Amino acid sequence: MRPPYSAVGSNTDVEPALKVLSAEFSEFGWNRGEIILRPFVDGVFLFFRRIKMIKVTLRDNVKEFEDGVNAYDIAKSFGGGFYKNVCAARINGENCDLRTVLKDGDSLELLTFDDEYGRWTFRHTASHILAQAVKRLFPQAKLAIGPAVDDGFYYDFDIDEKFTPDDLKKIEDEMKKIVKEDLELNRFTLPKAEAVAKFSA
Repeated sequence: MRPPYSAVGSNTDVEPALKVLSAEFSEFGWNRGEIILRPFVDGVFLFFRRIKMIKVTLRDNVKEFEDGVNAYDIAKSFGGGFYKNVCAARINGENCDLRTVLKDGDSLELLTFDDEYGRWTFRHTASHILAQAVKRLFPQAKLAIGPAVDDGFYYDFDIDEKFTPDDLKKIEDEMKKIVKEDLELNRFTLPKAEAVAKFSA
């Protein structure tokens, strides 16, 4: 008789393996074999599961990463503080944000503030931080537009009174506080009606 773990392999489904092992253990009078074996089988499958790898080209060097990796993950894989300087990515020649998931065969460039699109991304994110700071300090303020521009960024607000120099200092301090909070940035797409409803609430 083969050992009870022989039915377990990286290309076998859990349920068939469980049935085979339960039947074999039943020969010894273990009627509760399936209950006893399920944690064992699940654990072995997890251990032996093959992790799919993809190949990504970085500056003419091909490297392997786990499937599902995004540009930010790859930037962090270089170690040190390099990833902190990365603002955006370029995948197959197309500008992308750092949360973009790569596919097998993709080419990747990691962009810093020295790159034009890196600067634009940094400034665009800064404009959102500015808006968040203003809404925290002045909840009644209404947001208009806040684009990145060639020499920085700005945001238009609809408020009852103009910001004073004192207000600007408070806003700057609040922006620094938000940056230190290290909030996760998530990009998502919604149909127009859902987006209007979400941000009108």
